[in-house]
Amino acid sequence: MGLATGWAVMTRGATAVICLPLLVAVALEHRAGLARWLPWLLLGGLPFAVLLGMDNLAHTGAIHRFPFTAQAAEISGRMAGQGAGAFAGNPVLGLAGLLFSPSRGLLIYSPFLLLAVPGAWRAWRSRDGLRVAIAVGALVTLGMNSLYTDWWGGSCWGPRRLMDLLPGLFLLGLDPAWRQGGIPVRLRAPLATLVGLAVLIQSLGFFGYDSRWDNRMEPHSTQAGAAGDLSYLSSWEANERMWQWTDNPPLEAARKLAAGTSQIGDDNQITLALGWRVQPPLPVCATLRSVDRYP
Repeated sequence: MGLATGWAVMTRGATAVICLPLLVAVALEHRAGLARWLPWLLLGGLPFAVLLGMDNLAHTGAIHRFPFTAQAAEISGRMAGQGAGAFAGNPVLGLAGLLFSPSRGLLIYSPFLLLAVPGAWRAWRSRDGLRVAIAVGALVTLGMNSLYTDWWGGSCWGPRRLMDLLPGLFLLGLDPAWRQGGIPVRLRAPLATLVGLAVLIQSLGFFGYDSRWDNRMEPHSTQAGAAGDLSYLSSWEANERMWQWTDNPPLEAARKLAAGTSQIGDDNQITLALGWRVQPPLPVCATLRSVDRYP
C-alpha cells in the first residue's frame, strides 16, 4: 500500500488528496494492527517521497513546492493579474465548468457518473468508511481544481484534471444492494442510456479528435507574442470559449466523422509522444524525466 500510494503521489501530486482519506479509512478499519503495518507503509512510500522532493527541488528550488503550482501561478498571473496565485480562479465558474461545460464537463463526457451523487449520500448514511473516503477525496479534488484559473487543464479531450476520480466515482455509483438483487428494472433503461451516451462521446474523441479545436479555441494555445511568449486571454473571455455549445470538441469531432474523415485515437496533432504544443517554461529534470508533472 505504501508503494502504491508513493507511486501515485510521485507521478501525479494531486492524487495526494485522494490517497489521504483512503489511508485514514484503512487506518481506522485496521487500527488494532496499526503499530505493526504503519512502519511498512511509510517505508514503502519513502523512496518515492525522496524522488519527488528531488524533482521539486530541481524545478522550483524548494522540496515542498510542486512544479505544477509554479506553472499554475504563472498562468493565473497572466489571466487574472500580476500577483495572482495558483488558485486564484472563480470557484463557482470552475466547478460548473468541470462538471457541465461542453468542452470539459465530467457529466457531459461521462453522464452515468451522476449515480455517484446518490452513492455518496448512501455511503455517508451507512458510515461505510471506504466509500466515505472516496467521496471526501472526490469533493476535495473538485474543490481544488475549481480554484484553478485554467480549470479546463490546457489542450486535452474531456476533463483531464478529474481523470483520477473516475474509478472511485464509478464505485460510488454502484449501489451495494445491487450485489444481491441486481439493478432494479426501473433503472436499467436510464442507466443504459447514460452509459451509451458516454460510449458515443468517447468514441467521437477516439476516432475524431485531432486537437484542432484546442489549437483554435483553447486559451493557452491561441495566442503567442512576437518573442514567443504566451499571451493569455482574460479569465472571462477564456471561460466563454470553454462554454460554446455550438463549437466544442465533441461537435467538432462529430462533424469530422460526418465528413468521412476518421483516425486512430493516437494519431493526433498533439500526442503524448510530442508533448504540449507550447512547452511550459520549466527546466529539464533528469530525475523523473518521463513522469507527468502537470495535474
